[in-house]
Amino acid sequence: MSNTQKITKGLLHLIPWVILLIGPFSSVFSDPEITTAIQIRAVIIFLILIGSFYLNYLVLIPLLLLKSKFTAYIVSVLLMMVGLGAFNAMFNWTLGDLAMFRFAPAAVMMLTIFGVAARMTNRWMSQSAANKEIVLEKLNTELAFLKNQISPHFLFNTLNNIYSLTETNPEKAREVTHGLSKLLRYLLYESEKHKMVTLGREVAFLNTYIELMKIRLPENVEVNFDHGSELDNTELPPLLFIPFVENAFKHGISLQEDCTVKISLQRVGGNIEFSVINLIPAHKESDGVSGGLGLINIKRRLELLFGNDGYELNIHENELAYDVQLKIPARVN
Repeated sequence: MSNTQKITKGLLHLIPWVILLIGPFSSVFSDPEITTAIQIRAVIIFLILIGSFYLNYLVLIPLLLLKSKFTAYIVSVLLMMVGLGAFNAMFNWTLGDLAMFRFAPAAVMMLTIFGVAARMTNRWMSQSAANKEIVLEKLNTELAFLKNQISPHFLFNTLNNIYSLTETNPEKAREVTHGLSKLLRYLLYESEKHKMVTLGREVAFLNTYIELMKIRLPENVEVNFDHGSELDNTELPPLLFIPFVENAFKHGISLQEDCTVKISLQRVGGNIEFSVINLIPAHKESDGVSGGLGLINIKRRLELLFGNDGYELNIHENELAYDVQLKIPARVN
């Protein structure tokens, strides 16, 4: 439970007693004409009201009301009020010397209602905290899922390229091996260890991925990556953009036609703006991320992270091109 929730819970217990002390009980201790005997009775009644409140809050509500035993709960509350009335008669209170306690059953009813409200609020806060834990666990699960979505073919092809380069260009092979190790380190360790990463690290990761992809691409494929500084310390959840980038390479590349993939990742004002546009080759069907489970998973993760209205995702597709535009709020560390 957060500090705010703890403070709220404490206030819910403090407010009714402050109201009673400021209201009907305050004059008992401030009026010099009130006798000590009456003040003692007032203290006893105050303690009884506290007892009735917590009897309701800790026992009756959990055991009866929250278990839908409404009749039993109402009977129990009425019995409490009858018991207070009996207590009132036992002390033989009169309207003249202690008028403020004549309507003690009404005070019990008020505290009962307040107890129900406090208990329900506390229950809602506990459920809210539990739901946040569930959401966090979902995010971690989905993040692990996204890591596994990096195509195995990409890894195998990169390893094959490294193997070929060891014969023809050993220096390039070492460079590609280093790039692949950086990419895997980010996927397997950095993005798992940190719930948030800097925009600069995400840019570096995408840049490494794109450069490794370009090794196996023919000359007819043009890839542009427009990005901000790799030193940018704006924070964001990791691996938000890689599904769209991988999709662009998967469905926007042809060995027979000229192809273009344009990727952009920038911080613009108070937002991080990402876009990827790829031309759709004529001989390929449009079967990208837009209409399948991939997009549903991506949208779900965005909703969990930013809420339904906390991000903007626009996807446009026609027979010529596939265009993704994503905007999320920037968080500067």
